[in-house]
Amino acid sequence: MGLLSVVIPAYNVAEYIAECLTSVISQSYTNLEIIVVDDGSTDASMQIVAGFAKYDKRISVIQLENGGNGRARNIGINVAKGEYLTFADSDDVVAPGAYALMMTAIKTSGSDFVVGSSMRLIGKKLQSTKISSHMHAKERTGISINDFPDILDDVFLWNKVFKKSFWDAQVAPIPEGVLYEDQETTARAFVRARSFDVLEEIVYFWRQRSDGSSITQGKRAQKDIDDRMSVANRMTTLLVSESTPQVIEKWFVRLFGSDLVPYYGEVPYADDAYWSVLSVGVNSLCELMVENVSSMAKLSKRLDPHARVMLRLAASGMKDELERVIVDRMEVGTGYQLEVDDGRFYAIPNYWNLLPECSKATVLECDPALLQTDTHVSVRGWTSSGELKLSGYGFIRGLRDQELIGTTRVSVKTTGGPWTMLAVDPVVNENIDANTNDPFATHTNSAFTSAVPVSFLNSASSDILQVSIGLSVSGHEFEEQHTIVVPKNGTCGDLDVPRVCDFSVNLEAEKFYVSIDWGNGQPATQLYLATQTHRLNPISTRDLGGTVVRYEFTLAQPFWGREVYAPHSGAYTLRHRMDDNVSPTPIGKPMGASQALLWTMPLDYQLQHAHVRVRLNSGSFAIVFSAPLDEKERGRYWQRHQQEIFSRGEREIQNHLVFESFGGKSCTDSPRALSDAMHAQNADKEIYWSIQDFSVSYPSYAKPLIRGTRDWFEMVSGAHYLINNNNFPYYFRKAEGQFYLQTWHGTPMKKIGLDAPTRYLSPSYRRLMQREANYWDLLLAQNEYSRKILPKAFGYQGPVLTEGYPRNDVLSSHRAEQISLSTRKLLGIRDDQVAVLYAPTWRDSAKDMTGTHQWVGYVDFEDAKKVLDDSTVFLIRGHHNVSGSNAFLPRGNAIDVSEYPEINDLILASDALITDYSSIMFDYGVIDKPIFFLVTDLEDYQSDVRGLYVTHSQVGLGETFLDSQCVVESLSHLTRSSTRSMSSRQELWSRDDGGASKRVIDLFVME
Repeated sequence: MGLLSVVIPAYNVAEYIAECLTSVISQSYTNLEIIVVDDGSTDASMQIVAGFAKYDKRISVIQLENGGNGRARNIGINVAKGEYLTFADSDDVVAPGAYALMMTAIKTSGSDFVVGSSMRLIGKKLQSTKISSHMHAKERTGISINDFPDILDDVFLWNKVFKKSFWDAQVAPIPEGVLYEDQETTARAFVRARSFDVLEEIVYFWRQRSDGSSITQGKRAQKDIDDRMSVANRMTTLLVSESTPQVIEKWFVRLFGSDLVPYYGEVPYADDAYWSVLSVGVNSLCELMVENVSSMAKLSKRLDPHARVMLRLAASGMKDELERVIVDRMEVGTGYQLEVDDGRFYAIPNYWNLLPECSKATVLECDPALLQTDTHVSVRGWTSSGELKLSGYGFIRGLRDQELIGTTRVSVKTTGGPWTMLAVDPVVNENIDANTNDPFATHTNSAFTSAVPVSFLNSASSDILQVSIGLSVSGHEFEEQHTIVVPKNGTCGDLDVPRVCDFSVNLEAEKFYVSIDWGNGQPATQLYLATQTHRLNPISTRDLGGTVVRYEFTLAQPFWGREVYAPHSGAYTLRHRMDDNVSPTPIGKPMGASQALLWTMPLDYQLQHAHVRVRLNSGSFAIVFSAPLDEKERGRYWQRHQQEIFSRGEREIQNHLVFESFGGKSCTDSPRALSDAMHAQNADKEIYWSIQDFSVSYPSYAKPLIRGTRDWFEMVSGAHYLINNNNFPYYFRKAEGQFYLQTWHGTPMKKIGLDAPTRYLSPSYRRLMQREANYWDLLLAQNEYSRKILPKAFGYQGPVLTEGYPRNDVLSSHRAEQISLSTRKLLGIRDDQVAVLYAPTWRDSAKDMTGTHQWVGYVDFEDAKKVLDDSTVFLIRGHHNVSGSNAFLPRGNAIDVSEYPEINDLILASDALITDYSSIMFDYGVIDKPIFFLVTDLEDYQSDVRGLYVTHSQVGLGETFLDSQCVVESLSHLTRSSTRSMSSRQELWSRDDGGASKRVIDLFVME
């Protein structure tokens, strides 16, 4: 069918290129010329390619100095011998059969090129995108850009096969030395093609790297915004001169509604040069839009309302207002409330009241195509008369249910058959709001039940059915389609596969029971519920007869020698295994559920100490434990509704105290020391502790407040005294009559607050801390050094108290020795073992693609075990900001104590500390034990990531090391009786004498 040349530019992709090449050479279409263009790689990429080329003579390599993707591709194209041309990026994957599919299509139609669909590749998971699903919803053969302007959204080269003659005459060359070179190149192809084909099938998987290192993931760089504006202007010139008005309108909708939106979000992190290029460039492009679009009103309605507002603010140079919008979108989300008036839809963003100059002059009317429908349907079993039961919901995000009640339509068909309308029964589902997470409207009335009649099922040509859910609003119709599989009525499935056949809960005892039919197999030696970091084991089993065994679990769980009322929140997958390995990680096999149980799921249970939901997690049986919020508290709509309590003008202030530590993750630190001291001084004092869920252990004398409950909002908003070591949520507003004591959580070595680089701290957090500092009535500082730093770092202008750190009282108390002994016993540390506490701080720059901070540590524990054998044990303490990360797994002679509730226990139990820039060094200084600083990334951290207020030598607490091997060597000379040898600044903890809590309480009461 003709030689197909595949051009693959490569630059430092050793981690990915083998998977890419494997996907290319494995294509069923084998008449390929594979041209790998090395763009100056400095890693092992080309060694890997050479290994492939040795055994596949279709692969050739061109080596260049680094010059960018465009240049590399052009050079590859110039040597291509094929009649047809395609591309692949070296970190992506070509779908199986893709080239055969596209080559057949282009040969059959005779078009200039063919376009296939694509999916996003995140790790090992594939994710479809709405935009790709829309463009490839149906096959289109022999069309032009005027037939389907929306195809302009397909801006990539790698999902296309071109006739080489067309490419050379109408498309080449690819722009060089710029980013987004694909967009201009594909636009030329679309505009100049005699005809092209659009396929439904997936032909390509493009990788979204979790580390953000992909070329197209760095929107914050100056070059990125420069190139984006350059490409936008060239694209505008091209389309204005060579396309039609409808294509030009589509281009501006894409440009202002999609391409430029990410850059607005980078403004709070960027410098003046970046802002200038963006603001001036957007204003210039707006002028071109006005000149070349016949109906601005029509185009405006097609733009996302947020994009419209940000466009206006950027073009007008209103940077502060733009940042306020960005912060609001971070905090509340990117949705909006919808109102309907005379058949038209109007958006009301949450920030509208913050921008009176915009809200008075701008009406955000929305094209109905912008509205986001949310529909779902699932099979619920069989009626007694043989009908197939269905349930589901349908709503429009941001729109009140009242606008939709009675309009839901459900239809069903088989492939190629006619639609059959089903009877619909509206029902109320109180759990919808908790799971759909629409902050702007409640949708409890959007649920329905229905049934597929027997007559339809008997005549159906397939067990696969298409189900359409339609909604009507003011004369506008909305529809989404789903696919369901008709189950076999009365069959039980494969009995060889064990599965959960029943689930029940004892609400009063807070126990739950999982019954498993092991089928023809033997019951596993282990069965447990597990997340990535936590594991729940059954407390008993009971044989129910036949092959069914019931496993009993309890909500209350042991946790580091304590019992807590509930496990850590999360989705726990049921797993089983046939050996005795008790690793906490989910390495056992997951398990499914019986058909009858599946028809009842999800199941929701409200317990005193947790909300429990039973559902499938990636096809496996799972139980989701979360804080015990009820149906009018769970979900973003009800949370937003409750947050309004902080905006009320008058609040009744009551004489109770609310304590919080690290956002409710623990009841520790200085707030706990002050809480204990205050209770000891006055046992009648009404004390509340704010906690995330009941996996957090709280003082027996205190009343727990679960974040997000009505009680939490009422008690925090009405408390006379607020004591925190961090910050309350973004929506917190202090009322007149409230007293806020901020203890903070350490003496800083690294720069914090307003002193830290802006590029890693979100504008939402920066504004929150500025607002919080204005609420503080009293700030604690451990020492005079902190007294000088903290107020400036937070913009705080009130009184500062330097009476020592309450959290350190126990380090100098008579209980210290006993705490050390009991903690070592609990952790299983022998009396002759040296315990080294490793407690590095977090890195602003180390985040995964979800924004979760990741563990960063530099001790080589395997090497340490070889050198130190079992005479030394490491206690690994991750910063509370990386508590959601599972990057560290215990290895070597190490124990992960990141979730151990009290850091002072670990300080007292250890014989030495390894840290980097963490404030723990100033607490550890209270005890006379060695401190080692492992600062492998010192230069980068000091100059780029954070910056330091003082150097390690100025602190004088211990020796610094740049690699793990050297610090391990020093540890080999350590004994349990070793003391700190270096001179240190005793004034940093001179007031940490065991009496700080009492002094603070006495002064606090006076205030």
